[in-house]
Amino acid sequence: DAAGGTGVRISGATVKLNTGATTTSSSTGVYTFNIAPGTYTITASKSGYQTKSAKETVIANQEVWESIGLSR
Repeated sequence: DAAGGTGVRISGATVKLNTGATTTSSSTGVYTFNIAPGTYTITASKSGYQTKSAKETVIANQEVWESIGLSR
């Protein structure tokens, strides 16, 4: 992918926001958070991959998509 990762979606990755909210990516590599507008740091990690973070700004009533791109 453009972020220099594997180019494939990774299931079972732990995805955490700087607020402390945490989720796990689904079997298709997708994760979701329902959060208030603001700027967040998103950190993804999984055993065998380098942990990576990205910043994303959430705007009211808009869906945001972020590909983090984990690398081995």
